[in-house]
Amino acid sequence: MSEIKRSIQRWLLGIPRAFFPVLTLGERTFVFRYADVKEILERDQDFTLRQVNYENIARHIGPFILGMDDGPEYQRDLGMLRKAVRKDDGERIRAAVRKNCQEAVAGLEGEFDLVKSYTRLIPWQLQRDYFGVPGPDMETMWRWGRALFWDIFLDLTQDAEIRAAAETSAKEMNAYLQELISDAAQVMNGGGRLRDSMINRLITMQPSAGEFMTNEWIAGNMAGVYMGGLEPLNKAVCNVTGQFLARPEVMDQARSAAQADDVDAMAGLAWEAMRFHPNAPLLMRYSEREQHIGGGERRKRRIKGGKTLFLMSGAAMFDEDAFPQPKSFLPDRPFNNYLYFGHGLHKCFGNYINLIVIPEMLVALLKAENLEPVLGSRGKVKNEGPFPDQWIWRRK
Repeated sequence: MSEIKRSIQRWLLGIPRAFFPVLTLGERTFVFRYADVKEILERDQDFTLRQVNYENIARHIGPFILGMDDGPEYQRDLGMLRKAVRKDDGERIRAAVRKNCQEAVAGLEGEFDLVKSYTRLIPWQLQRDYFGVPGPDMETMWRWGRALFWDIFLDLTQDAEIRAAAETSAKEMNAYLQELISDAAQVMNGGGRLRDSMINRLITMQPSAGEFMTNEWIAGNMAGVYMGGLEPLNKAVCNVTGQFLARPEVMDQARSAAQADDVDAMAGLAWEAMRFHPNAPLLMRYSEREQHIGGGERRKRRIKGGKTLFLMSGAAMFDEDAFPQPKSFLPDRPFNNYLYFGHGLHKCFGNYINLIVIPEMLVALLKAENLEPVLGSRGKVKNEGPFPDQWIWRRK
């Protein structure tokens, strides 16, 4: 979709935001205003997630926090995943990503596919080195992650081909992860030392964690973590770069930040760019019974029971009550106002990674001289379904 079409779409979504902020059509209720979207996400006991995601996730990888509502199982599993993350991981990730980005950019010559050579390569290297899940090869890992993410989170039509691809990928991936975990456990039980990675930290914790932490539990949770960290990073970097290219003055700022190695300035530009082109323009929840949202009695709005809620977070981020001058590109907006990484109970678990990896990838790419998309249609992003799949660039 071109930036002109996105502008038209934003204008059209502004109409219900102004006049029909809560709109019920059949079994679906659409919510458009920023304050309402944020309130619903904060009221996680009233507006739940299990009815939206649990069945799809459990069918492919078993129970995972992105399909659970708050409760003992959710808190237990989230707590164990957090124990596998250490305070110094951020600097470790930054150093590794920076090195990998610099090496990848240095190798870009002639015409090349930015997706294959960069925006998918760097996240996969992170999965390999930090998470400890390299997969049989990069292409297989991308196929698995893409198929699962598409079917679980993005396929609202329940397309049979998408479902079949996800089922095949889940079967292959689960077998791979089970073997990976079993081999690592044998090394550990034999007195060997495991390389430090997130999956190996979980395996090391397994003997003392309790009966719930089976090999299947580790496999399912690592599948959930890796599934949410491959295509979303690829898509975010492509979307942000596209927004920079559509705004020459912003691209000049981004290149200046890159030349100065100013990761913080690049981050501010990136987060605002994602407001104009978020990875996903909506979040979903479920209202089991009738609820009311809004401020005082005169502003309260009714949410009917038994409805799936489509929280139009993309439209909400152009609500002038929360984003003054919403049509203007202002990179100094408060980061916590943005909704594309979620909000409340289910704010993205990997946020600490997103905040490092996306700006670092952009700095390395835009610091390089003479890199640009090729002219014509070949220089436009080609998508496979909802994901960037090819983007031909060149080094002049």
